[in-house]
Amino acid sequence: MTQQPLILYDISSSSPDKAWSPNPWKARLALNAKGIPYRTVWVEYPDIAGLCKRIGAEHTQMRPNGPHYTLPVVEDPNTGAIVSDSFKIVQYLDKTYPDTIRLIPDGTAAFQAMFIDVTGERVMLPMLKTFIEKIVALLNPRARRPVRDQVWKEVLDGLSLVSKWEAEGKGIFIMGDTPSFADLALLALLHWVKVVEGVESKKWKDVLDTNDGHWGRLYQALEKWIRVDEATADPHAYTIKIPRSSGNGVVIRMTSKDSTALSGPSTLTSRASASVSAHSTQRSSLMATATVPVLRDPNTGAANSDSFNIVKYLDETYPDTIRLILDGTAAFQAMFACVATEKVMIPMYKAFIDKIVHQLSPESSEYFRRTRKEAFGAKLEEIAPKGPARDSVWEEMLDGLSQISGWVAESKGAFVMGETPSSADLVLLALLHWIKITEGTESKIWEDVMAADDERWERHWKALEKWVWVDEGSFEDV
Repeated sequence: MTQQPLILYDISSSSPDKAWSPNPWKARLALNAKGIPYRTVWVEYPDIAGLCKRIGAEHTQMRPNGPHYTLPVVEDPNTGAIVSDSFKIVQYLDKTYPDTIRLIPDGTAAFQAMFIDVTGERVMLPMLKTFIEKIVALLNPRARRPVRDQVWKEVLDGLSLVSKWEAEGKGIFIMGDTPSFADLALLALLHWVKVVEGVESKKWKDVLDTNDGHWGRLYQALEKWIRVDEATADPHAYTIKIPRSSGNGVVIRMTSKDSTALSGPSTLTSRASASVSAHSTQRSSLMATATVPVLRDPNTGAANSDSFNIVKYLDETYPDTIRLILDGTAAFQAMFACVATEKVMIPMYKAFIDKIVHQLSPESSEYFRRTRKEAFGAKLEEIAPKGPARDSVWEEMLDGLSQISGWVAESKGAFVMGETPSSADLVLLALLHWIKITEGTESKIWEDVMAADDERWERHWKALEKWVWVDEGSFEDV
């Protein structure tokens, strides 16, 4: 049976390049990379909702005024499927056309979903604010509307942050030497700059030169997939016209009065990975200028600081233990740690700041109070949020957990990468344990977290709490 070409619904424009919007480009790039035949139907902005309703495409958002419909949409006449949202489209193509390049490898769906959301926040939104007036000029007249400007530096800062995460991959792509959907999402954003600003523009040259030319190399490596079919808008594709409406290692960490307590989640991440790798640990007091955690391995002479570097070291040095950063996922794992810190750990820190001192020994407590007063210009009790302000901080933290839960749900398993725990799960475990230690198991906050997101975090905690233990430790001069 002859395969019929798929139909890609894209946003019409007056640009000579025809295709300009980054979200439809993600789906287009996936089709091009997979070599799946397709044709384009161009749609004007005011007609998107009407088209989607007519062909049965699902809405992608629910807004106060009702369902919100967006492009791209892919229609597959071979199966009858109609799929909205670029991420779901790629998942569909991977499953339905398995003999093509796999863009979301097994175990990476949660990471890929996270990557799309975070680059959307850090790169795409600043781009949109910067380009918005020029984007309007690309639209056909009946689709134009008023817009705002923003600072270009936010875009370059966002790209630099992504570049830092990518550096963990040790290759030109997110997962190393093989492109995945995350790379296509970035390519779509880069091409957006090129189409909107032009190849001679300073902005395009800025992007190509940023981060030692990393984005120029990425674009060059993947630009073979940047092509648009010759199809033009099909006047019979739809008729609805809707007007717009409104040995022994040594872990160096902060000294706690409670031998079962940990002063912060970064320490537990490293400790849990060491527990998984079946190595004993010893505790040492922390001098004022030290950074924790630090792992010293007398078997190799190595000393590593930063929990992520420690996990990488353990994976490499003790390969017969569970591997926590699988090949090709280092960039994702690094990104996850940063995002979890921003969305969950920082709100926790704001809420806990006046309670942390109660977990510390007198010497560390005095130092913590003094240095925070120097930094914030007030006592801990004065800067700690109270009442509604503290409730707001906790809502922020729960919202962060919910967003992460949405990403993890893409894995179809108990953990971030499916059925096997990885470094990302230890990051989450450390944050959960921090709440437990600071607030207590009888607290409303702990109960709220355990109940949040259909009890995902309670299941996560129960599955991994076997790794939450602390050795008796010893003290030594540092």
